[in-house]
Amino acid sequence: MTTFKTKQSVYRNTAALAATLAGFMGGPVGYFMGAAGVIEGLRNYGAKEVYIKMVQYYNPYTHMVQNKMYFYKNANYTNLIKSYTETHRLFS
Repeated sequence: MTTFKTKQSVYRNTAALAATLAGFMGGPVGYFMGAAGVIEGLRNYGAKEVYIKMVQYYNPYTHMVQNKMYFYKNANYTNLIKSYTETHRLFS
């Protein structure tokens, strides 16, 4: 299990955030672009800051990777706004 926490204001734009997430977590680009889209949507609804927690699970027997992304309103990672999950198989 790998966990990464950040906030959207650290990055200039959502494309920079998606590229950073892809570098840290690996996996299909669509997942990170989807997450960037969620952040952009939250910004459009007036969220000034979004705190992001990503958790990645890997099963070495099945080569399945599950990425879970949580978006929070508060800096202490409380008040969940939305979650996003993606699962894929490596080497297929």
